[in-house]
Amino acid sequence: MFSIALQLFLIQNAALTFAQSDEFHLVTSNLPKDLNFMPSLANGHLGFTVFGDAIYFNGVYNGEAGNSRRARLPNNLNLTIEIFSEHLRAYRQYQLPPTQYVMNLRDGYFQWQQNLSVSLGDTVQIIQRIYAHRYFNRALIYDLSISRTSNQVLRFSSQELLNKHAQEWERFWENFHIEIKGSLVLSQIINAGVFYLANSLPSPASNQRNNPYYGLSPTGLARGQLDADYQGHSFWDTEIWMLPIITHFNTDWSRGLLKYRSDRLKAANYNAMATGYRGARFPWESAFTGVEVTNPCCPEVAQQQIHISADIVLALQHFYAVTHDETWLCGTGWTLASEIAEFLISRVTWNTTTDLYHVENVMGPDEDHNHVNDNAYTNVAFKKALEFASIVSSLCWNQTEQSKAWLNVAQKMFLPYNKSKDYHPEYAGYETGEPIKQADAILLGFPLQLDMVNTTRYNDLILYENVTRASGPAMTWSMFAINFLDVGFKTKADHYFVKGFEDYIRPEFKVWSETSFYFKGSSNFLTGIGGFLQSILYGYAGIRFYVDPKGRSQMLLKQSHLLPEIKTFTVKGIKFGNASFALTVFGNGNSLLTCLSLGSLPLQLIGKTQEPIILTDNCAISLKNETVTIQTSEFTSKL
Repeated sequence: MFSIALQLFLIQNAALTFAQSDEFHLVTSNLPKDLNFMPSLANGHLGFTVFGDAIYFNGVYNGEAGNSRRARLPNNLNLTIEIFSEHLRAYRQYQLPPTQYVMNLRDGYFQWQQNLSVSLGDTVQIIQRIYAHRYFNRALIYDLSISRTSNQVLRFSSQELLNKHAQEWERFWENFHIEIKGSLVLSQIINAGVFYLANSLPSPASNQRNNPYYGLSPTGLARGQLDADYQGHSFWDTEIWMLPIITHFNTDWSRGLLKYRSDRLKAANYNAMATGYRGARFPWESAFTGVEVTNPCCPEVAQQQIHISADIVLALQHFYAVTHDETWLCGTGWTLASEIAEFLISRVTWNTTTDLYHVENVMGPDEDHNHVNDNAYTNVAFKKALEFASIVSSLCWNQTEQSKAWLNVAQKMFLPYNKSKDYHPEYAGYETGEPIKQADAILLGFPLQLDMVNTTRYNDLILYENVTRASGPAMTWSMFAINFLDVGFKTKADHYFVKGFEDYIRPEFKVWSETSFYFKGSSNFLTGIGGFLQSILYGYAGIRFYVDPKGRSQMLLKQSHLLPEIKTFTVKGIKFGNASFALTVFGNGNSLLTCLSLGSLPLQLIGKTQEPIILTDNCAISLKNETVTIQTSEFTSKL
């Protein structure tokens, strides 16, 4: 199943140096007090936490139903070489030098080293390096290198093995990178977040074929045994918080994550039938089989957080909007969207008094309130999912009576709205001022992108910022940042952008916690990273993706904004169609979009001139306080 490589290399006449901290090298002489915040290293097949006692495998679980969690294998790679000062005292009174710890984000490995002066003019350097190989994807590598300045030792090199691993990471960073000018700390935080999120996903090139991918859990592949690790299960976190960023890392990764859902469609069909509904009802927590595996502690979560199924359709819509993959849409996309749409319309209730459809007895993202009716997020997610399923039907198969029924429910979906206060109550009967756990109703603006006037959206933000509890997860504040930017309040947005990361990151290796310093939460919290990175791409860079009724994919570029207290930033590797772009933001509404590569899909620029402009290789588009759209052609194929 996997192999562990233990290698000892002795090198003579070496130049002995310590690594220097920069945007890709997190260097410290102190380990976190809580070793849960050591770096997680993985390669899509297996993963572990540095100095942890367990190795975890993609798709390998123990336990039935809610007792399911990632299976633990002993981490025999958890080695370290210690230097005993007694052996050195023959030279002189000696104190051990400090150990330097380095998380190398660019090349994807963790190392720790010491430089020891053993005699006059003779220094020994001990470097221990560990990584989950990106190319030899069944291999974990522990690499011990001992170097000295004298010529008394034979020389062996470990570079070939390391280089093969590092090449895969270098390709990744060439394909996606957010470059920050003006803040080394922010650059390190962003690079670490990108690394820890991408690190759990399989390498595009490896010496053995990758196994099917079994979902991306909130704390990644290197964790999953503890309840705090979410037991290695997949939630809505994948589709709503992580996938919108992962698609720009590598569209095939998102394709694989959505395939994980489609491969478990039969389990979702069974779940719907067993609970009295039609179609496909996906579980709140999913592992190997796709049956419900929510922890026995919380049955109401599995019963009521039904927005997960609609969230999957929203992820399908986002993926198609970015890739414009028509074949995929009429295959995987249609199969999932149609089955989920059938569940959604079987779950709503028609009210003869309001002449609208309602969704009763649910729990929204705010898990502090259960058994509520008409949760705003759930109802709008249902509405958006049904609208998209109807569009897919018309594009791939023509409009049918079935898809007309979906659209009818979408158009007549009840949405909680307080006219006198001009805001959206979180659920029917919500009383203004009631505390909530996390972002819920504010998500109607982004990511759900519900059409509403700015005053209503602003009122939602102001009302809920004052009642969201301080122990809420990081992505809540990132969503406040995006939504405040959309309504024109950058100072507010800057506050929440910083709030969304500064208290959630442990400083040594920039590992995220689910909650801030003052509360206990999950380690290596990829969900928070996803929300944070979305605030950069979809907030400050001003990028959005849509699908119009004719099946065209559209990339909207709105007014951009500088991140707080930096000079410029560039997002390199924005995917659209089968092209890749870079956007540099200079501030004051000025930005530059460049074409890194254009694929076979023709793309048009709309809004810059009276007539559409066909994009060509090496294009460069200067923007200043303006909104433009890049779009594909109309949908072309009907199966």
